[in-house]
Amino acid sequence: MQQRNRNKLTRTAQMLLLLLLLLLLFALCGCGGQEAESQTPEDILQTAETMSEKPGFLPDDSLITELYSEEGTYEDAYGTQIEYSWHLPQIVDDSKAARELNARLAADEAQIQSDKKSMQKKEYVIPSQYSWERYWHGSRLFLKLSSESGLWNDYTIVCYDFATQKEVTPSEILAELGVTEQTWRAAAKKAALHYFDKFCTDKIKRRNYYNDGHVIMRARLLSDSYWDDEMQTDIYINDKNELRAILDIPTMAGAGHYYADLPIDLDASKGRNLTVTESFITAELRDGKLSLTFTQNEDSELVFGAIKNPPEYGKTYPVDGICDDYQQMLIGYLGNNINPYLFLLTLDGRVEVVDITSGMQYGYYCSTGPLPKTVKKTGLGMGTVSEGGGAYQTVYALNSKGKKKDLASSVFAMQNAVLLSMTGRDWHTKVTHKTEGGSYTDDYWMEFSDDHSLCIQSAFAEGGLTTTYNGSYDILGMTEDGLVLIWNAKEKGKKKTRYRGVWAVAQLPGLTVTCKAGTDFFDAGEGGQTIFEESFG
Repeated sequence: MQQRNRNKLTRTAQMLLLLLLLLLLFALCGCGGQEAESQTPEDILQTAETMSEKPGFLPDDSLITELYSEEGTYEDAYGTQIEYSWHLPQIVDDSKAARELNARLAADEAQIQSDKKSMQKKEYVIPSQYSWERYWHGSRLFLKLSSESGLWNDYTIVCYDFATQKEVTPSEILAELGVTEQTWRAAAKKAALHYFDKFCTDKIKRRNYYNDGHVIMRARLLSDSYWDDEMQTDIYINDKNELRAILDIPTMAGAGHYYADLPIDLDASKGRNLTVTESFITAELRDGKLSLTFTQNEDSELVFGAIKNPPEYGKTYPVDGICDDYQQMLIGYLGNNINPYLFLLTLDGRVEVVDITSGMQYGYYCSTGPLPKTVKKTGLGMGTVSEGGGAYQTVYALNSKGKKKDLASSVFAMQNAVLLSMTGRDWHTKVTHKTEGGSYTDDYWMEFSDDHSLCIQSAFAEGGLTTTYNGSYDILGMTEDGLVLIWNAKEKGKKKTRYRGVWAVAQLPGLTVTCKAGTDFFDAGEGGQTIFEESFG
């Protein structure tokens, strides 16, 4: 009898347990309940506890002291008075990691002592200035040491976790935020480009914009090879729980680059998904990816009839170089109704352009990057301009007051840019060509001239046979592989153009040529690269 009662109780308990499990499963499946939402990087940053192994840790500035602290004014032998300020921080902890980080922070003391000796001798010297800032995020301390002189600026950033008594690396921080290398690179690149455009693109006059190396510098920022080491860039979290990074910005002056302390937005794109159709062209922007498709009609037959290898109807063609957030797109015509261009307006009010006509002829499409003097625009519109007894079609950028800016001259200036940093120099490389019976090696010399002419010489290394190709180039835009050029060339003495294609070029510090479309002149393969070095003599 007792055994039967125990069996009944056991079965009842099992039934209750099964019922509870079913209720729990019901709730987890979302029926009457909600799943736990995954946290974005921004959510994690705003809660220091999520990145700290010691919840409840209270920041304590007594855990930071100074290794070196001195400031004043010195006078050299010529009576020149120059102020100096030297402050180097230290972490107050005796762990191995703290000692190693303190040694890194103290590395500049040697320069201080060198400057000090020069000052004692009354020699003229521009002393380096050192200052530091501290930021707490949970139990983690970020120290940012700034070094500056009249010639350069530099930063050293360390992160020390008092809970674990270990250094926390940039890679570890990004991993905790759930950020992949690809996401980080895209966010860092966008921050650097916005900074560059704010201080360069938006201020340079159009007549100077393309002649001082600006397009080369901006294309360098877009180049993936420029960002190969950026996963290890110094990063920190400030007192506003904002992720910031020290990014390398190219410049024409001084050492050719400088460092900027910039905020990094890791959230998803704030731009809109857009679709626009004009005649036979449809442009579609989805999740930061832009593409073009073409449909057959009278207009397309007219345009495609003038192209040797026209696009395929219905095929999706990707557009490269799209790296920003956008609010409006417009397909318009410049000059006449057979040269279509795609215009994109960014959230910051800058205008980018895709030369659809040139893209059709070469089978490749990309953005120009922002045109100069187009920041803070609020809209795009089409119109007709009367000039010299005639008229031409154009696209306008509009500001908040309705004032129009004709974009035609800016687009044509981009296409006809003179690239002073790349032209007038001999670029050389060796290419090994594989054949069925083995291989042979060619020497190539290439020169771009400021009149947009192009010269390539090929020398067969084993036989000494030299062939010269002459042609021309124009700018199509900028992508992650660098500045994009459309080119054509023919063998000297021949009338017919034999070779044409698209290259992306980047200077780091030689010339990297990436084959994007058309003739694979250097046997690199589509998407493959050929490295040139400057040739002297």
